[in-house]
Amino acid sequence: MVSLIDLDKTFLPVGPMRQITAVTAFCETRIVCEMVLDSHWVYPVHFPDDPILPASLMIEAAGQVTALWAWLSGQRGKPRMVKAAGDFRAPCGPNDRILTFQGTIKKKRFLNFGTVSVLINDLEIASIENCIAVV
Repeated sequence: MVSLIDLDKTFLPVGPMRQITAVTAFCETRIVCEMVLDSHWVYPVHFPDDPILPASLMIEAAGQVTALWAWLSGQRGKPRMVKAAGDFRAPCGPNDRILTFQGTIKKKRFLNFGTVSVLINDLEIASIENCIAVV
């Protein structure tokens, strides 16, 4: 998997809090990112006998998608999640291997409103609305 940008040069979190592995597409109002699941740190501790990715980490990843769109659009500063809401339809685990996040973003001054679909292959397992302020 090849990312369009070096994620280490963005304002994303580092270490285990970075959820996004790659940016695979970017344009004026859309971004597509991926998250590798098979070796994620959370599975040994989150229901180890039945590992699933917590919804809170999907919300964090969707926020990172919106923040990456802001970065690629030239915004610099400190990204802050202002609000988030999600609708979760199916769990995902390490055998799903890769989550794809397809975001549509609208910018209003320093606020970035994201609508992010979370997919396993072509199946949408969640949709997340968020707002990231870059201050």
